[in-house]
Amino acid sequence: MNSRRLLRLFWVVFLFLVAATPAQTSRAPGVDLFEQGKFPQAIVALEVSVKTDEFKSDGYTWNVLGLAYYAESQIKKSRKAFEKSVSLNPNSAVFRVNLGYAYLAGREIDKAQKESLRALKIDPKLSGAYEVLATSNMWEDKLDDAAKYAEFFIEYSPGDPQAYILKAHILEGQMAQRIAGNSSIRDELHFLKEAIDVMEIGMAKSKAHPMYSNLKDEQESLTVFYDHFSRDPLPPTPAGALPPPPSPGVTPYRIIYQPKASYTDQARANNVQGAVRIAILFGADGRIKYTLLLKRLGWGLDEEAMKAARAIKFEPKTKDGKPVSVVVIREYTFSIY
Repeated sequence: MNSRRLLRLFWVVFLFLVAATPAQTSRAPGVDLFEQGKFPQAIVALEVSVKTDEFKSDGYTWNVLGLAYYAESQIKKSRKAFEKSVSLNPNSAVFRVNLGYAYLAGREIDKAQKESLRALKIDPKLSGAYEVLATSNMWEDKLDDAAKYAEFFIEYSPGDPQAYILKAHILEGQMAQRIAGNSSIRDELHFLKEAIDVMEIGMAKSKAHPMYSNLKDEQESLTVFYDHFSRDPLPPTPAGALPPPPSPGVTPYRIIYQPKASYTDQARANNVQGAVRIAILFGADGRIKYTLLLKRLGWGLDEEAMKAARAIKFEPKTKDGKPVSVVVIREYTFSIY
């Protein structure tokens, strides 16, 4: 999970915090600091508060402490604080879905899903629970289930750009999954078209949202890939495979420089490993401007993989002496060892 994604989740749970604010006027020292965005100072104050007789059994205070830890990427401490808040207030759907986010951030997928389902039994319209379920199923490549939950996320948060971005990512994954199973690009291109349509709906419903530009950028990238595959439905060169022999009059692209992707401190701290898979459009103009993530890891690794992909230097493919674009799939593997 990258820092931007982590902060987005944090502001979601911050809204949950506001919704769950207790009726009493007494609040633990540190809550105001948290609300001012002074998270390190809030942690210090709240750690003291939860040791006092007045607040040690207050689930709300533990929940705020969990959010403060979460904002500072201290996921293990965040999880423990949320677990305490849930133990004190087991009927709080908000506290349970916050715990689900923390489990998700720590890659404890089964626990994240269980807490989210428990939260939905209390509040069936809690959009954050559907986001956790959609995201976790996407990470497990259970894309049909992920798509179902993403629809509920959109239904209960129609003005949140992330709901539409998540649904589009799942559709991209569904296309990639079917192509990997030897289906043709032409047969699966409808997934990209549906993803574009989803983005356009999201753009219409969230014009004033700070994440609107994210929707616009992703919609542009999807459109470029859709247009390319509509013209040239040949499957992209898969990761690790040699390109097919060129047809007469065709000169294949040639890699001149290909940097490695950097590992992130956040991923290392949370023991995140695996491969990021990207479709890369090698442009006819000799530049890489568009990438399409087919498999994600989060914690900044997706961004590092895209950064490395966009830094590739190459000579474009030519056909009858004219440069043409081609899509290639690359995998960037991340390991802490």
